[in-house]
Amino acid sequence: MVCHWYNPAYLIPIAELSYFGNTDESVFTEVYDLHVRIGKQPVKVLKDIPGLIANRMLHAMAREVFHLIEIGAASAEDIDKALRFGPGFRSAASGILETADMGGLDVWCAVEDNLFKELNNSPRACDFIRNKVQQGKLGIKSGEGFFLYPADRKNDAGNAFNKRLLAQLKAGTNNN
Repeated sequence: MVCHWYNPAYLIPIAELSYFGNTDESVFTEVYDLHVRIGKQPVKVLKDIPGLIANRMLHAMAREVFHLIEIGAASAEDIDKALRFGPGFRSAASGILETADMGGLDVWCAVEDNLFKELNNSPRACDFIRNKVQQGKLGIKSGEGFFLYPADRKNDAGNAFNKRLLAQLKAGTNNN
């Protein structure tokens, strides 16, 4: 049985639990209930697919975000701002399926018919990210990624990130 927690696991509530037909249902239920008791939001993954559920959604979005950076559509700061205060803001209160229902599936269908052909569908990481990795620009661990993390401010940046996650965790989720 796979129990996939998101990083940082002590703050991110999700735990993806595999249920691919190779685990007794009573064992799965026991593990699921344990995750609920410790404050996790378990997701029952029914199909053995690469990346499970959350990482597939994350990296589909990341592919487009990295592409937008690569083509110069906006700065890293503005792309993060667009995500944090647009889809990310809304996603903290609602999943994508409920959001689609609220907006109207007819509207979503029309937008997707027009937009999907324009989205990046590369089967590999974009050259922009690959070049960053080759240059040793790995993010906070190397002091630079999309943003700069001077040695004297690395801890502050990490703490600020965790503080935002903690505030979001304290705000809670609606478990309808």
